Order: sequence, then structure tokens, then C-alpha cells
Amino acid sequence: MNCNPSDANPPATCSWQLCSDSRCQILTSDGGCLITVGLNASSTVTCTASNRAGNISSAEQTVDVVPVERQVQFNVSGNNITNDGSINSTTYLGESIMISCSASYENELSTTYSLKLPNNSAVAQSSIQFPSVSRFDSGGYDCHTNDQFGNFSAAIYLNVIYAATQDEIPTCNWNLNETRICSVVFFSNPNSQFVSLSKDEQTVASDGSMSITPTGDQGEQTFTFNRKSVENSDVGRYNLTVKSSSSSLFSNSVLYFNIVIECNGEPPGTPGLSTGAIAGIIAGVVVVILCAAGYGVYRWRRGSQKKHGSQSNEMYPTGSGNRT
Repeated sequence: MNCNPSDANPPATCSWQLCSDSRCQILTSDGGCLITVGLNASSTVTCTASNRAGNISSAEQTVDVVPVERQVQFNVSGNNITNDGSINSTTYLGESIMISCSASYENELSTTYSLKLPNNSAVAQSSIQFPSVSRFDSGGYDCHTNDQFGNFSAAIYLNVIYAATQDEIPTCNWNLNETRICSVVFFSNPNSQFVSLSKDEQTVASDGSMSITPTGDQGEQTFTFNRKSVENSDVGRYNLTVKSSSSSLFSNSVLYFNIVIECNGEPPGTPGLSTGAIAGIIAGVVVVILCAAGYGVYRWRRGSQKKHGSQSNEMYPTGSGNRT
């Protein structure tokens, strides 16, 4: 630290005092106005300069001492929050929560923040508010800090609990007498277990396993309905009932899917017609149309002839007139 008053005449000599944790001490020096001192804690250094003319001035400098490594911490606050004491927090769908992070000595070092979200987007702030947390908010959050001495980071995982839900109701298009499957994708956390499958309030059996398989991240699961030989009776809306693997959390959930039969040019449920039969039907229809047209022409010509004959009789009457 240098506190030499450059305009002092005659030149000044300096004395030094160091105060730390409410304790002060006089620093040993040779009267010089430049000093080097090692600090183990934040301190205030005071320099007093004076000369033989009786001029006195002083300067004070506060020095903040920070560790080389910075402690970065996450905090999740709100309703129904469970923290396991490490890097995991659990909440429920629809709750209002806030995720924030902080670094030691953030004020002294003017620390800047960046929060990376589970969808890989980032916000240049130290906290984010969720008025109603969704299942898409589940995942890892990274807090990155920056100050004049370096970059530091921390991570946390937010686990959102929710009952089984589906983004859309699938419709499977099947063909008669073929082997087909219908897959129903849904989401739940924790995973769900199969309870029952029904249609028109009647229990339905599958030709394959009735189990549910985890198929992706974020609680994605798939139920597969199998038919070895598709029948018309397979058409309709199905109700798939599932339950959370932690049954104390939620009641049973009902999911839906539809099955329709593709007609292949024929109404479903009617016997198929051969190509020859179809050709015969078309030919028969053509013959009927031609016969009807010919008969219509015949009737028109007969009607025209009768009308012409009636006009001729009126012009040339036959028989005698009245006697006088």
C-alpha cells in the first residue's frame, strides 16, 4: 500500500496501523510510505503521514480477503419441498417453488450468475420462480458463477412427482385378420403399474403381456396391446387403468386409446366380393340403364305418333253431317 503525499515539503514519514476482527496493531516500518503486508482475514489498513512542518494526513483502505475456492449453494423453497441434504429436491406437480443459488463473497466480488435449466436453456440470474411446477421442470439445474478470481459452479436435481398422464389419446388403425399391436405412451413419476384394461365396461384380455415398460426419460412409459388376429369386435375406445408404484401418493389413473378397422374398400363386417362378382354387378347395372333408356325412347315415339294422328282427324273429318 502506498500513501506517500507527493506534495509534502519537507518530505513526510508514515506510520501504519492494521485492524482486523476488532483488533488493531501498529505495523513495524522504517517510516516509509510504502508497505507490504500479508493478510489472513479482511482488514482495514490506516496510514498516517506527517512532516517536520507539522502537516499531518491519513488514508484508510479496507481489504477483503477471500478464499481461493468459492462455495456455491442451491436453495429450493416453496410448498411441499423435500431436500435430502445433498443435491436432490422433491416437489409435486402444480406447486409454487423457487430455485436459487448463491456464492460466498458475492457482494464483495460482484459475482455474476447463470442458471442452466433441464431443457439446456440458460438465464443470466441467480434464481428462477415456478408459479406452478410442471413435469417438464424435472431434471438437473446448474449454477455457474463468475468473479475476478475465477469461475465456480454447483448442481442440483429437481424431482417432480405426478400421477399418470398422457399428452394425446392414440388411435391405432388395424386390418382384419392381421397380427397388430397398439402402443400407448404416457408419463408418470414414480413409474406406474398395470391394473386393468376394459372396453364398453367389459374387461379385455390381450394376446400378449399386459405389463408397462419404461421407455425414456422424464417418466415416459409404454403399454402395448396385442392381437394375433384382428376382429371387428376389437373396434372401440379402451380404458387403461394404472396405479402409481407408490400407491400412497395417488389414486388410480385412467388412460385411453382407440382402435379402428381400416375398410380396404369394403364396409367393415361385410363379406368380401371377388373381382368377377363386382364386374358382374357393374355389367348388370349397365344393362338395366340401357334397357330403361330404350324403353323411354319407345314411349316417346308412340306418344308422338298418337298426337300426330289426332291432329290429322281434326283436319279431315269422316262420316256425314247433320240432316236438315
